[in-house]
Amino acid sequence: MNRTSDLATSVGTRICHDIISPLGAIGNGLELLELTGVAGPEVDLILQSVASASARLRAFRLAFGPSDLSQPVPREELAEILEGYFAGERFGVDWQGARNLTRDEAKGAILGLLCLETALPHGGRLELESSDGIVLRGHGEATSRDAACWDLLSAGRDRADHVAQPEPAQIHFAMLGAHLDALRRTPKEAWGPEGISLAL
Repeated sequence: MNRTSDLATSVGTRICHDIISPLGAIGNGLELLELTGVAGPEVDLILQSVASASARLRAFRLAFGPSDLSQPVPREELAEILEGYFAGERFGVDWQGARNLTRDEAKGAILGLLCLETALPHGGRLELESSDGIVLRGHGEATSRDAACWDLLSAGRDRADHVAQPEPAQIHFAMLGAHLDALRRTPKEAWGPEGISLAL
């Protein structure tokens, strides 16, 4: 990773860190209001929105933040983040494997799941298998492979400057490609009638 990339990940982490605190305060304030008798569908909607935003920020902090940290990410913590991120969405997430992940693995797993989410426009089921390495699978009614995005996963350092960068909504493809390249790993993807498989 070059200095520009390091600065970008640090900026992303700082933004997530600074925004998640006031979101938590809003949620706590709403819960206190409920204790005083102020309740209703409007309050419930705000609480759900705050919980969803907090979960997404936690996921983005792992996905777009620095990965060179030695501490592991507990399985329970990552499962909670994924459940919160996809709560109310068109996806269900199934995690097969009981071990904790390293920070590098957690970063790659979240970025990979975001890629699968993009490739399943009508929703579906996502699977994370961590018993031996990281293998991600996506199942849905339809799949959509944008070659320009998926090619970024294996562009490598020598081709990175010659590959068109994706739109902001697909930036996770470029981030995952850079992350795997820094780890000297080559992803393996497979597409079939039963869905998508991505081994990291």
